[in-house]
Amino acid sequence: MNSLCLCLGILRSGSTWSYNVCRSLGKFSAMRMGEPFRAGFMGGRELDAWLKTEGMKPGGTTVIKAHDITYTVLAWLTTGRAKAVCTYRDPRDCVVSMLTFLGGDIGATCRRIADNFEYVRLCKEAGNTLFLRYEEIMAEPLGQIEQIARHLNVEVDPATLGQIEVANNLENTKKICDDLKNRPEKEVAISESHRVDRVTILHENHIFNAKIGRWKEELSEGQGKAISDFFRPWLVALGYEADAGGRFCKPLENLPAKGACGGEPEILAGE
Repeated sequence: MNSLCLCLGILRSGSTWSYNVCRSLGKFSAMRMGEPFRAGFMGGRELDAWLKTEGMKPGGTTVIKAHDITYTVLAWLTTGRAKAVCTYRDPRDCVVSMLTFLGGDIGATCRRIADNFEYVRLCKEAGNTLFLRYEEIMAEPLGQIEQIARHLNVEVDPATLGQIEVANNLENTKKICDDLKNRPEKEVAISESHRVDRVTILHENHIFNAKIGRWKEELSEGQGKAISDFFRPWLVALGYEADAGGRFCKPLENLPAKGACGGEPEILAGE
């Protein structure tokens, strides 16, 4: 396995699922090779500093989950010193999922998700990145796990792949989230006032319904139109909506230019 795996991805697009799959594969590979294994979440500055210090030291396998990408991260991807797994999802579902997860203003949340999508473009340009579509993760998780294993150069038997799938399915993930509410405070981390499992990075409120297309039910007609118009460049580029000629693009083939979604969507109060 590559010595460093970065689990990136759009907020609320299954990046924690991909992290736990990569963590399982990395631990499996490290144990087989008799090497050290490390895993965890890092913010942008922390990850940047780690890459310039601890990351330079040889030996072992490391899996890091992050939502911020720096020039140092991109350099590591471009040169092949790291490989990445980047998840993405219909941005409208990302918005409603984020509102359920953290609350806040819908316009500001759209802006935050739009900024996050810029990382997809940067990772594609850097290379050495496997992109996973949330909708395909939900439909065929085992197939996505197999893709991750191939991307990370981990030779793993079918039985182990099946165990990884079961360990990270919706039912078992929910059990971890529910259990967090009953653990002593010293056994959990705290993020945005939520209890967090230190190993899986799952929050107590991480899972709502994991439904695809939930934006159609949870947003008003006006909100749905405003957000669809705002995210249209990405919706077309990722194959969620047809282009002006009625054709659906191959996902990730032609990504929007930087800043394609400018400002915030105009959503009137009460819409």
